[in-house]
Amino acid sequence: RLFVTPDFLRSVVANCTFTYGEATAEEEVKTCESDEVVCATLQIPETLNETPEKMVVALYKSLPPLGPPDVFPPLSVDTPDLTPGGTLEVQVDAQTTGSYHVYAVLYMPGGGLASWQAKAGVDYVGTSEAISLDGRGFTLTSPIPLSIVE
Repeated sequence: RLFVTPDFLRSVVANCTFTYGEATAEEEVKTCESDEVVCATLQIPETLNETPEKMVVALYKSLPPLGPPDVFPPLSVDTPDLTPGGTLEVQVDAQTTGSYHVYAVLYMPGGGLASWQAKAGVDYVGTSEAISLDGRGFTLTSPIPLSIVE
């Protein structure tokens, strides 16, 4: 049996937080009314016939995106359970100010997940118009339709 004490292992490497016996504060549950949150409704395409490998909803300063999002962390869901023709409410952390676009991608099997670039004819994408963020919560009023990348 291997026992590693906190003084031999840095928490960043272990992907955990050492509390040393202290109680930790509970994380605040954010809603669409919370500061630094962007809420949107995604319109899932009726033509979706298989489960995506990953869904990513992120904020970009300009479109089309050329790599990772401008604001981290993006909302990322592995193998999301989606209903073709349905909608999905999403929340994205927006700890920033300025003008951004909401960019949503359903990375399908064989798509562009590894490169952060949606693959034409395979992946589904939806975008919003530019929105101005000022630190307060923001909710998009119109759904973002997802369609196959051309």
